[in-house]
Amino acid sequence: MDISLLIRAILGLAFFQGVFGYLGIPPLQYRTPLEIMILILFIIFIYLLSLREDKSFKSPGLNWFSLFTIAIIISGLMNNSDLYASFRMYSRVLWPYLFFLSILNINLSPIAIQKINKFIVIMVLLQIPAAFYKYSTYGVIEDIIIGTFGTQAGALSTIFPLFIIGYLIAFYYCYKRNFLYLLLIPGLAFFAWGGGKRAFFIFLPALLLIAYFVYNKVIRNNKISIIKMFPTFVIIITLMGTV
Repeated sequence: MDISLLIRAILGLAFFQGVFGYLGIPPLQYRTPLEIMILILFIIFIYLLSLREDKSFKSPGLNWFSLFTIAIIISGLMNNSDLYASFRMYSRVLWPYLFFLSILNINLSPIAIQKINKFIVIMVLLQIPAAFYKYSTYGVIEDIIIGTFGTQAGALSTIFPLFIIGYLIAFYYCYKRNFLYLLLIPGLAFFAWGGGKRAFFIFLPALLLIAYFVYNKVIRNNKISIIKMFPTFVIIITLMGTV
């Protein structure tokens, strides 16, 4: 089995959940295949682990996940909760964590990793035209559709673009000075603006300031002058006051 193809299929379904919901497709019809594929990937991880002499594997957060599982079970027993409803809530953490463990511990070839990375880049870039479609159809509104991946949880309109911008800045300063990385930032800002999230424009200057500090202090090992930074602080405060 082509594991990289399976991973891309999982990511593709995850990124298009909002589109499916927007088209009126019942969640069960697209979440079930997604969960089945994650389960298959996890089984592959267990199988590959069984073939190794060294049975150890990386499991960050396993203790917290175990505590969460115990808390869900105790809560369900004490409150006589509906079993299916409790599991659906639990599965929102279960399936992403199983996917995380599998990805972390399956040794993928450089070619497979390159294919997955390119696919993720395509999925991320699709969010910008999706944001323009939302704005041209509905204007500035929080719900309805969030990129291609959601129809609810409007906080993603703030978190997602900030997350991607953080990566773009890191790529620009640490890997390749490609101006295209910086040109994508306005598109991601539009993504947040179309979602009606003013908080994005407060957090963005703070993110850029942190990136500047980290780059100069850690990457270039420069001393940072507070006096030289004063104009930057003024610009950031002005931006925060106008949103």
